[in-house]
Amino acid sequence: MNTSNLEIDFPVIQLPNFLPVINPVQFCEYTSWRKESIERIITSKLRTAVLRLTLDNQLEQAILSHHQETNKQMLNAISTLETEIEFLRKKTTDVQTDINSGRVKPFYKDLLEEMKNEASG
Repeated sequence: MNTSNLEIDFPVIQLPNFLPVINPVQFCEYTSWRKESIERIITSKLRTAVLRLTLDNQLEQAILSHHQETNKQMLNAISTLETEIEFLRKKTTDVQTDINSGRVKPFYKDLLEEMKNEASG
C-alpha cells in the first residue's frame, strides 16, 4: 500500500466567537514588592494573631492544650511508675511487719534483700 498519495480530510472545527484569545505573557507578569512592605504586612498579621489569642486567656488555653497533648504519654508513664512504686512499698512494708512480728518465713529475708537491692541499684 502506497501511503504517499493517501489524503485524509480532517474536519475543520470553528471556535465560537465568545472565547477570548489569551496572551501567554499575561500569566507570567512580574510584580515586585519592597522588603519593607512585606515585613510590615507580616508584622501586622502576627500582631493581630497574638492580640486575638490574648483575648480572654485564649493564648494561655492554647499553650496549655498543646502541652497537655504533648505530655500525655509522659504523664501516663509517670502514673504507671508511681503505681509500681506504691505496690513495692506496700509489699516491703508487709514483709517488714511480718519480720518484726516474728512471723518470719524463710524466703521473706531473701525477698526483702532482693527488693532493697533493686531499689538501690
